[in-house]
Amino acid sequence: MNFIPKNIHQNFLSPHHLMPKNFTDWSKSIQRLNPDHKYKLWSNEELSQEFPDLYNSNFFLKCNTHAERSCIVTLYILHKYGGIYMDLDCESYKPFGDYFSNKSFSIAFCDMPQSHMIASAPNHPYLKKLIQALEERFLSHGNTTSEYKYGPHFLKDYLPNDLQASEKMPSELFVPYNYFEKDTIKIKDVPQLFPNAICAHHWVGSWL
Repeated sequence: MNFIPKNIHQNFLSPHHLMPKNFTDWSKSIQRLNPDHKYKLWSNEELSQEFPDLYNSNFFLKCNTHAERSCIVTLYILHKYGGIYMDLDCESYKPFGDYFSNKSFSIAFCDMPQSHMIASAPNHPYLKKLIQALEERFLSHGNTTSEYKYGPHFLKDYLPNDLQASEKMPSELFVPYNYFEKDTIKIKDVPQLFPNAICAHHWVGSWL
């Protein structure tokens, strides 16, 4: 069995904007706390060269938002290279340590699988199934929003219903507060409010 390698992947797909400072700061927190991991920030240009067939596919060409494209390229990156993918609005407070050791797949979980943080060994069958389902999903959900088309609801529909406990990242460690709480919690207060959190997703959504 292959295990999750010590790679961290993020992507910034907007070709016309500089990355917002908060994204840059949060990305640096991940790198600073995990110096034993290889870090890669993927650009749109790099990804188009790495996965030319994807960039010419019907479902990818017809994506409406950067969020949709990001959800898709995440699957391709992890399937080929393995590692830990994190959205740019994720911030780290503690090192990953050995959490992902001896695991082949793990996904952030908050009522359902979440697309903002996925960790996987290369060539994992879950990723292969998700990639194979993309065209079908486009045909059935092409007019829906990102979260239904290729985000959490897509993951919920195609990942096994009986994910093992080890395949679900504990919310208290990786998703300490949810989308519906984001307007009542100040980001600067998260480490004090959730002292056990390894990282948090700040649900910014500004690039959708």
